[in-house]
Amino acid sequence: RLRTALNNWETCEVTTINYKKNGEEFWANFTISPVTNEKGFCTHWISIEKDVTERKNEELLKELLRKIRIIFNEPIGINATLNKVLKDVATFGDFNLAESWLLSADRKQIKRATYYVADVNMRSILNRTSQLTLQNPGEGIVGKAWETQELQMWEAESGSQNILEKDVL
Repeated sequence: RLRTALNNWETCEVTTINYKKNGEEFWANFTISPVTNEKGFCTHWISIEKDVTERKNEELLKELLRKIRIIFNEPIGINATLNKVLKDVATFGDFNLAESWLLSADRKQIKRATYYVADVNMRSILNRTSQLTLQNPGEGIVGKAWETQELQMWEAESGSQNILEKDVL
């Protein structure tokens, strides 16, 4: 759309990802318009850009929640539902791994129900830690999240290929 407008010397408004000098992404809304000289010939362009990251992220989050509501209304089992939701959440958040954990009947432990893996290294970790499907309050990152009721995030060091399970779990 932008290219067509530029080729035709027309005004155009777009919202797209742009990058700061430090490489950080942000959503930018900009309007670009041709400027003409006294004879009516287009000589250059003027552009006004506005950072709309907060608004755009709110829109994307609303869309994700809408998709999740639809998934939970599909006539499929809980594991299939959770798998679809995890994939959408992981994609939205750019996560390599997303898991769903459910409370046991006695509410004393939580059990990993399903997971979504977008990264081969994470699949390797899950394979090596497959016996760790039950957690008690305060045990590992999952148990800590359950106990504190706070989001727990773990990030590997940039470029790190050697991830220790004890640091993750």
